[in-house]
Amino acid sequence: MRYLYINSKLDIGNKEYQTSILPTELKDIKNYNISRSSNNYYLQFNFNKFDNLPHQGFKIHISATIFNYQKVLDLIFDFCNKHKISFKCISNLNELRKNFSGISSLWSTGKFITMYPKTNDQFVSIIKQLYCIDALKVEEGIHVLTDKRYENSNNIFYRYGVIRGNDKYIYNQKKERLYEDYQVLSYRLPQFINEPFPTNKVKINAKYVYKKYIPIKALNSKAAGSVFFAKTKDGKLCVLKTAAYGYSDGETTPIEKLKNEKHIIKKLKLNFIPEYIEDFYEGEDYFLVESYMQGMEVGDFRALPQNNFKTQKSSKVTIKFKKIINDLINKVNKLHDMNIFIGDISSKNIIVNPNTDTVLFIDLDQTHFIRNNNLTDKAFYRTLGYFDNKISNLMPKEQDLEQLGYLLIAFFCKANMFLGVDTSGNTTIRFFEKFAKENEIPQFFINMSLNLIRYHNIDLKNITDELNSNSKICYKETKQPLFPGKLYKKLSKTLQCAKLDKLYINKKIDITKDNDFIHSDKLKFVWLNIIRNNQNVEKYFEKKEIRCKVWNSLYCIEEKLNLLAKNEKVEHLYLENIINLISCSIEIAHKYGCSEEKLLKLENVINLVIKEYQVSAYGNIGYKVTYLSKYLSPYLSDGTAGILYVLLNIKKYFNINTYNKLILKLARSLSKNTIPKNASLYHGLGGIILSLVKYRKGFSDTSLDCKIKQMISNLEYYAIEYDDNTYIISPTYTQGTLDFENGNEGILFALDFAKVMF
Repeated sequence: MRYLYINSKLDIGNKEYQTSILPTELKDIKNYNISRSSNNYYLQFNFNKFDNLPHQGFKIHISATIFNYQKVLDLIFDFCNKHKISFKCISNLNELRKNFSGISSLWSTGKFITMYPKTNDQFVSIIKQLYCIDALKVEEGIHVLTDKRYENSNNIFYRYGVIRGNDKYIYNQKKERLYEDYQVLSYRLPQFINEPFPTNKVKINAKYVYKKYIPIKALNSKAAGSVFFAKTKDGKLCVLKTAAYGYSDGETTPIEKLKNEKHIIKKLKLNFIPEYIEDFYEGEDYFLVESYMQGMEVGDFRALPQNNFKTQKSSKVTIKFKKIINDLINKVNKLHDMNIFIGDISSKNIIVNPNTDTVLFIDLDQTHFIRNNNLTDKAFYRTLGYFDNKISNLMPKEQDLEQLGYLLIAFFCKANMFLGVDTSGNTTIRFFEKFAKENEIPQFFINMSLNLIRYHNIDLKNITDELNSNSKICYKETKQPLFPGKLYKKLSKTLQCAKLDKLYINKKIDITKDNDFIHSDKLKFVWLNIIRNNQNVEKYFEKKEIRCKVWNSLYCIEEKLNLLAKNEKVEHLYLENIINLISCSIEIAHKYGCSEEKLLKLENVINLVIKEYQVSAYGNIGYKVTYLSKYLSPYLSDGTAGILYVLLNIKKYFNINTYNKLILKLARSLSKNTIPKNASLYHGLGGIILSLVKYRKGFSDTSLDCKIKQMISNLEYYAIEYDDNTYIISPTYTQGTLDFENGNEGILFALDFAKVMF
């Protein structure tokens, strides 16, 4: 994050993070020039003027641990106050604990304090002075992955990057753009900057890694430790797990957890858990080598086209799922019979082998032996999305059963994600039952999942008996979908209350300050305003120079797409950026006219997108979110709904009928997404509804009305009530949202647009 430029007095703004970290000697905040990040994550002390700082330069990061952060902060505060150097620090203890335990972003881990020198010379002077502070030398710190460690310091790191301004790019001396900051995780310098400390080199004296064990591919990367698919010197496959020194959340360390896993797999020696090979230290970091277990995550297994109950031969899919789930339950039961508490049951640590219809347990760092119905050691770490708020009141084996129930839900849909915003589990269960109903999932799978969540003393043997004796029973839709008038009123009331309370502010965008439209979020907001027929759209494009920039960007996209077609390497081209640009180009061409040449360019870009990004499978059409991505999106932002919307506008504004057949196929493919993972207008169901209703109006085709009505009635399953207000759950599943892009306002717009259906 760059230098925060907020007016001098403390900006209390968003209360997402409560301040709980301050320097000890800070007596009165009025005596300091303090600013905040918009979500209150960072607190910044502005001891020098903002205008004196450059756009880019060297930054100093000071690390610490959960045990000494206050002492380190006090030392840096005194130093910066004395030398008039601005710095920021993480100001919420819960977030700092996440950072120091290694579960936060790789980009931010260890960066407790960030200092901003004004010049390169001052940077060199400051870092040398910091290194001489004896009280700082003895304090431990977390390693900062993006930075270079200074000398042999425990806690002083530095990197070159953007310091102030909204521009994320690094420039050369001629003010030419070189690259975007934070695109590469490792330490990086632009060509015209010399390494300030050329003799400051990291020494690596590895005895095992890259000698005895060679990492091939990262399977899971975290700052506190990673998992690698590896091979031995003689070519045998294995898994290499690392635990970094220094990380702790105050309760335990990654090294302690990984050593617990070693203890468990050495003692159990079961064929469905990894086999112990070796463990060792490289420096202060701990490594565990295990046998490689072949399989795939539950989410990847669920996404296989052949596992769709609705589009494939359901009896065949049912038999496969029965075998796998039966194997899973039997193995959990076997561990319980051995008095083992698994501790963390999720799609991350239990994988599926679809060739053998079996499951494997690959991460056992939270697994413990039970003695007298108590744990020999306490385990508190579980994967979010696989437990609800009552789990802490359950006995160890009962906790496993609840997590098992939520894991079974993950075999069929992504309803687990709603636990991020509704910890009671009610929203997850409601969504799961509705999803199962629409996707013809056998009733006994649903009963089994919910019984495990609700009845914690259930006998697993009885569950497998029921699973093996049941025949397929599916839900049947009995009621004709109605317009969700009650939901509409609740969402509208909540939005109006928020406007009165000034909690909801509509963004205002100035697109004149950014030349690079291809990589800018600004055209996204313009397109969203085009969709909602906002009067400000003409204001965005009233200047001829802005219209020229959009056309130039379109020409640039055409060149890059042509290079892709020739299999030449180009930078990542996100379909979202391309759709935004095409949509704005169509709007300009419609409102201001364009030459035949420009219209042909526009069609050519669309044709290239269809050629390079479109994928057809099982009679459906989808679009890759990037050229190399395996993920297909149905959404307005970067997928089928967005392409459909664009093609409908091309037909409407310019009477181009070339795409009529494709439009029909897209609409039919899109109509099968009746209950996707979220409701957002831009990233979810709301945009799918919008595009299909637009298609219905443009083609006077009512054949998809039942499907569209079904989608509209499903919107209630993405809403959550809080304090008598109703919010659409965000695509991140962390909060209720109100805005047009993802929240109440966007869904209300889609419902207004779709009222004609009813």
